[in-house]
Amino acid sequence: MRILIVPMVALAAACGGSAPANVAPDGGPASVVAAFMEAVADSNMTRMAELWGTSQGSAAVTGNPEGYERRIQIMHAFLTGSTAQILTTLERNDDRVVLAVNLTRSSCRRQVSFTTVRTRSGEWLVNAIDLAAAGTPGQPCATENRVPPS
Repeated sequence: MRILIVPMVALAAACGGSAPANVAPDGGPASVVAAFMEAVADSNMTRMAELWGTSQGSAAVTGNPEGYERRIQIMHAFLTGSTAQILTTLERNDDRVVLAVNLTRSSCRRQVSFTTVRTRSGEWLVNAIDLAAAGTPGQPCATENRVPPS
């Protein structure tokens, strides 16, 4: 057991650092989506709010939109238990990038778009997620979305 703990402590120390709390490690669109999904997996609503927002800044910093905490809870409910794989860029301009992401939950895989935006300070945030495409939590997976058994 000691062998596992030492690398985990070293990894945790290496992951800490100088990046502001609301910024994904490399600050790019793919990185912020990965960090957001990691926060979902950790059930870290605070971190999700730091990584989600508008060009004005993260919801955690701006307090916008009103009731953002409830929206974070809804996103968590739809995304929890999912793994994410970024497939491609669907749209790109200087301040907005839409990524196609494969979300796999249980034996169900769906392609979901994640819209990211650049803030005035140059950070990237998740701005919108097509939750309807993610499927309703707890509902059976449509045949066309089932992952073949391995």
